[in-house]
Amino acid sequence: MSTQERWLVEHKGPYVDSIGMVWECGDDYCNCTEAQIVDRYRNLKTNGLVLTGVWNGTFYTDGEQGAEAELAEERRRLRVQDPEREAAIRWQDGVDYMLHA
Repeated sequence: MSTQERWLVEHKGPYVDSIGMVWECGDDYCNCTEAQIVDRYRNLKTNGLVLTGVWNGTFYTDGEQGAEAELAEERRRLRVQDPEREAAIRWQDGVDYMLHA
């Protein structure tokens, strides 16, 4: 078992929710964005969260556009192929998903 896998086993607690959003790096230099769907779990060792990536879109940089459209397309795909999963995801903007349950 790798160090990362061992850490996950020790820290990953109960499921909290799933988030669909466009991640933004917040850096004025590169201005990176990426559409993401993540599952959030309680961290057994801290008061924080453990994030596990479910789906990642294209990584855009230098102000390239497309992450929002890519996330919308993934949501449409899920609505057709897995409507229960699509309905369970909290679709939002911003990066606060990492900090708050």
